[in-house]
Amino acid sequence: MKIYSKNTDKDSDKARMIDEARAITEGLQDAEAGRVVDGDEALNRIKVKYGIN
Repeated sequence: MKIYSKNTDKDSDKARMIDEARAITEGLQDAEAGRVVDGDEALNRIKVKYGIN
């Protein structure tokens, strides 16, 4: 994900909108494919990944 300042011109604003649309589309594709977890399972996976007890 890219970070944009509030002072953008039209071209960079369009690029930001395209990046946001791409991120939303990828998220929807993940959800449709069943690659999404939430709640306790998501927290457990984060803890295992980063070795948090």
